[in-house]
Amino acid sequence: MTGVVGKIKKVIGGYTQAPYTVSNDVETAGVAAGNEAVVYGGTVSEGLYGGYAKGDKGKARSNKAIVGGGSVTTVYGGIATENGGEATENKAEIYGGTVTDVYGGAVDKVDAAATKNPVQVRGGTVTGAIAGARAVYDTTSTATHTLSNGNNVMLGAEEPTRALDMNVASASIYGTDYRDVTPTVTGTPELTFDSTSDQIKDNELTVTTTRGICEEGSQFRFVYLCPRRQFREQRYDAHAHRDGRIWYSLECNIESCCEG
Repeated sequence: MTGVVGKIKKVIGGYTQAPYTVSNDVETAGVAAGNEAVVYGGTVSEGLYGGYAKGDKGKARSNKAIVGGGSVTTVYGGIATENGGEATENKAEIYGGTVTDVYGGAVDKVDAAATKNPVQVRGGTVTGAIAGARAVYDTTSTATHTLSNGNNVMLGAEEPTRALDMNVASASIYGTDYRDVTPTVTGTPELTFDSTSDQIKDNELTVTTTRGICEEGSQFRFVYLCPRRQFREQRYDAHAHRDGRIWYSLECNIESCCEG
């Protein structure tokens, strides 16, 4: 689905609610794959989904959600909402408009996994979360502990000279935004892991532009990378670990922190 304008609650590029079945030792589940949903104007009050898999062991794969204008509350490249679900290699891209939260992939159950999902923000405004993936995690020792890793975020364009005006200064940025659903915990607070944990292995943030990223006191939850170079850690005030990545308080001069 492309070119949505006007006012609507949800936009979904591809959807499956096929149930999980086993017949003659053959397992079958719904798959939403290769779909695309684009919004370039108007208002989407609930969610924009490239692909949506509802049903046990449903899979959302290689879907894309794009916002080029308008207002969208939440953007998902792909989401799998039920037990055993998989959200893999879905992408969300923002190049205009205003978005609250954006996720490359997402899962809603502790035994589901969101892996290798990218988000790119190269323009527009994002005010909430920017995450390669969103997942839930139960810290109880006997619970299923599924890994949602290998997700990444890019701020800017692959070619830095083509960067658009953007504003993510108030956003929280994650490789994987894990939420704690342990039964003894109230609500679903952010869950943090040590930087060496497998839960956040291969998560990455790439920054190719300084437009709209910094404001005094901005805090980002990632190890920062320049194009082809790491930021010099000594230029940062690294004061805590948050969600497995160094949580840096920037002095808002990213260019001076890059090598070269």
